Amino acid sequence: MSRKRVLFLTTRFPYPPIGGDKLKAFNLLKIMSKHYDVKLIAWSYFKLPKDSYLELIKSLGVEVEVLRLNPFKAALNCGLKLFSGLPFEISFYNLSEFRKAVETSVKYDKIDVVVAFFMRSGEFVKNMQIKKLLVAEDCRTLYQKRSYEQTDKFLQKIVRYHEWKKLHKYEKSMMDKFDAVSFVTEHDISSIKNINPHGNYKLLTNGTDVEHYKDSSKREPYTLLFAGKMNVHSNQISAIQLAKEILPVVAKAVPEVKLIIAGADMNAEIRNLASDKIEIIENVSDMLPQYQRATIFVNPHRGGSGIQNKLLEALACGCSVITTITGIQGINGIDGEHLIIANDSTDFARKIIKLLGDEDLRAKIGTQARKLILETHTWDVVELQLLSIMNGILNE
Repeated sequence: MSRKRVLFLTTRFPYPPIGGDKLKAFNLLKIMSKHYDVKLIAWSYFKLPKDSYLELIKSLGVEVEVLRLNPFKAALNCGLKLFSGLPFEISFYNLSEFRKAVETSVKYDKIDVVVAFFMRSGEFVKNMQIKKLLVAEDCRTLYQKRSYEQTDKFLQKIVRYHEWKKLHKYEKSMMDKFDAVSFVTEHDISSIKNINPHGNYKLLTNGTDVEHYKDSSKREPYTLLFAGKMNVHSNQISAIQLAKEILPVVAKAVPEVKLIIAGADMNAEIRNLASDKIEIIENVSDMLPQYQRATIFVNPHRGGSGIQNKLLEALACGCSVITTITGIQGINGIDGEHLIIANDSTDFARKIIKLLGDEDLRAKIGTQARKLILETHTWDVVELQLLSIMNGILNE
């Protein structure tokens, strides 16, 4: 029997897999290429990817078509479509070159099913009469609502409010135009059902590379770690909260404590947090050494939606984790067994102080944390979920 042909659409070329979206897209490509003949159409910012990156994707057996995205043209397109009803995150990518490439492929490449990664890719195929899966990942309405509620910057407040309202209408209209729509957590599925109860919603969680992210017996004492892309608003808020509200309280009880903030796309506000107790590490190519040196991974997540890949990686490394109830969305961790849940800055500081002083509890939690990830968040688990969804679509 000949293999089915899949057209995979993403607005960011998925290699190198840095950032949650590119990591997920890359691994979905790897999985699908094992079972289907796959063609990838992707945007690439400013310039085309390096030849070595293109060849790596092609080595999976994937046919590749990459279009160069000019962000200035994309931003102008947002302005021109300001009153179109399209949210900014959709109109930014909604250019005719990509649409033409998609329409040409669907017409001539004998595609059996389209897999659109994010709604901004789904926009190009939403009305096509072809089998299609939308990998929505998270409920964007929920994300923008929480971001609007959390920001204290006036201009951001205005922009996020209007984006939230636009997304609510847009997301509602998109959900029943696909044969299936996948989300990364049950919480996101519950949220989208409140917006549109008629979609065919499926869980497609995130995995982590458990062969790479392993435990360490050589952790640095009294070392807290926070990591993430710092152009993400929720990560900026968390880093500032740790530095200004939580760390000073912990330092009074544990003078030896230090905080590492690691990640990409640092802005001046985050860089200026550096001090004798705060180490800023930019553009980390591999987070493993940071996870393995940390005594505790701290993530005072407030807002957002979806799943926290950095938590999956930290847990896989057997690192003791303290986070919030929203921080563990999509992760079936139990408070006190796999990780510690804190509510606010005062609670965070208190629980950090307690955990820093309890080596046995840290060891116990770290062991159970890695076991949880091995059972529920490997890419093998994701593969089973994806194939079940795809079989459901193809066999209709």
